[in-house]
Amino acid sequence: MKINADSYSKINLVILTFSLIAILTDTTLSFLQGAYSGNWWLGGLGIVLIALLIYRGPAKFKYDTEGEVMNLSTEDKTWGKILRSFEKHYEFPKRKFKSYKLEGWFLRRKLTIYINSRSGAVKERSLIVSHLTSDQRKKLTNSLNKYSQIAKHGGRRKRTTE
Repeated sequence: MKINADSYSKINLVILTFSLIAILTDTTLSFLQGAYSGNWWLGGLGIVLIALLIYRGPAKFKYDTEGEVMNLSTEDKTWGKILRSFEKHYEFPKRKFKSYKLEGWFLRRKLTIYINSRSGAVKERSLIVSHLTSDQRKKLTNSLNKYSQIAKHGGRRKRTTE
C-alpha cells in the first residue's frame, strides 16, 4: 500500500510567506518616525504562525509497503534544509517490523515504530505525521496492523518445536 500525503505543503508555504511579510511590515513600521506603533500584534502573529508551522512538523509523508521492504519518510521543502528532524527516511524488511504507536496531541501527531534488530534488541524510530487526514491515518494504521508482529502473534513469539 502507498500513502503520499503532500496536500499541505503549498498552504504552509503561503502561511510562511504571509508571516514573513507581517514581521517585515511590523519591523519597517517601527523604524519610521511618526508611524503608528500599535501594530506590534502584526509581528507577533507572524512569529506565532511560524512557530506553529515548525511545531506541526514536515508537510510531506510517504509510506510504501510494495515488495518485501517498508519505506517511511518525511520531508519538507521549506524547513528541511534548516531542521534535520524534518528530513527522515526509514527502510527495513517487513519481517523486522515489530509494532507501532501513534500518539496525538494538540495539532501534532507522532508515529513511533519499533523494529527488531539483528542483535535481538528493539530499535525505536519516530516520524511526525501531523498533516495526514483522518482517512490516511486510518489506512496507515490498518496497514501497520497488517504487518505488525505483535498483532500477528498476539504479543507472543512463535514457538518452534523440534
